[in-house]
Amino acid sequence: MVEVNRHPKVQVITNADVLNVEGYVGNFKVRVRKNPKYVDAKNCTGCGECKDVCPIEYPNEWDMNLGTRKAISIPFDQAVPLIYSVNRDYCIECFKCVDACGAREAINFDQKPEEVELDVGTIIVTTGCDIYQPNDDPRYGYGRYDNVITALEFERLITAGGPTTGHVVRTSDGKTPKSVAIIQCVGSRDLNKYEYCSGFCCMYGLKEAILLKEHYHDDVEVYIFYIDIRAPFKGYEEFYRRAREKGITFIMGKPSLILEDPKTKNLIIRAEDSKLGQPIEVEAELVVLSTAAIPSKGAEELASILHITQGPDGFFTESHPKLKPMDTPMDGVFLAGACQGPKDIPYSVSQGSGAAARAATILSQPKWQIEPIVSIVDAAKCRNVKAKCGLCAKSCPFGAITIVDGQPAQINPAQCHGCGTCVAECPQDAITQKHFTDEQILSQIRAALERDPEDKILTFMCNW
Repeated sequence: MVEVNRHPKVQVITNADVLNVEGYVGNFKVRVRKNPKYVDAKNCTGCGECKDVCPIEYPNEWDMNLGTRKAISIPFDQAVPLIYSVNRDYCIECFKCVDACGAREAINFDQKPEEVELDVGTIIVTTGCDIYQPNDDPRYGYGRYDNVITALEFERLITAGGPTTGHVVRTSDGKTPKSVAIIQCVGSRDLNKYEYCSGFCCMYGLKEAILLKEHYHDDVEVYIFYIDIRAPFKGYEEFYRRAREKGITFIMGKPSLILEDPKTKNLIIRAEDSKLGQPIEVEAELVVLSTAAIPSKGAEELASILHITQGPDGFFTESHPKLKPMDTPMDGVFLAGACQGPKDIPYSVSQGSGAAARAATILSQPKWQIEPIVSIVDAAKCRNVKAKCGLCAKSCPFGAITIVDGQPAQINPAQCHGCGTCVAECPQDAITQKHFTDEQILSQIRAALERDPEDKILTFMCNW
């Protein structure tokens, strides 16, 4: 991150929103809103004197709300750029930070949002994913029982830089648990929630179990409830074997209910052991839920802005799953990482390199060739001149059609992908598709059925 921030040809814009994207491959115009931090980036030195005097604390999202942060703070200790920002939702404007600031003029409560327009040739989407919070699933008691936490919350507890400096403790009493149950596939591989496998949950479940054993050795008993252990990549089976050798108990079965002992706050886990074929009960002092990876917040809005598509699961879809795994249907827009679907770190890194290479193939060329299969408008037939129709522009999924009152519809061939939606939508038959006109298609049909038509099946399929 530091190298990126220092690179002379990289501009890092943080705390910002993409408002609009127009144009086409090689010529995108991206409008970005820079949200105010109320701290001048040019003057802030990241010394932290403002934070030390701030009297207001609120839950720290970076620590999954297990710790607190000040009303003026940085997102996390290794944040790049290292610039403090004020959360006006919690700030009481006591101005102690202003008095303590060594740079004096770094804090500015009068900052306003700023909009900038960027001219870019390609766009790479790497918005990642979010983690499902199982508050709506009564089986696990998350949100009701103090000692039921998610794997990401556990990750912050066992990390040395977390709110407990690496000590795993129970929320109910602050004590180190003597028994921990890790439950896999919470929300994922579930027809009522998220049907897909999140891919990396088995591995981080194993990792957390091993970390517990390495931290507390025989002082902690670790159980893993699972459907299948999916460890298919290089070195993963060895990692799985290492977990078993450390004495971790694996139970093949998905818990049906978790209950809490009101006196001890321990959890009673009811499940069916698929191998034994009988119900079992396990008591644990802490339960860790390995929850599903889900599309990141704002993915639907970003898909609309970029004119890219989402699958039924909400993740962005690629142009072709095998031949164009990093391209989107919008030329010049590429995908990398978990915005396309759940991925682990090596997969995300390799796909990021691939997306950069795909972008470079475009940026390195003086001109870029486009597909010749595009739609054209017959100005004499277009109803928009008098009736202000505009149906074609509303139906175009790529934003390639421009409507100006009193003029025929205009199609930008660089943005048109030849899907034919506008051709089918136009009530005046004013739009045709190059190389797929009615005359050409009818000629192909007549030629195909010229001989032995009773022995043939004629199918109508898309160009791809």
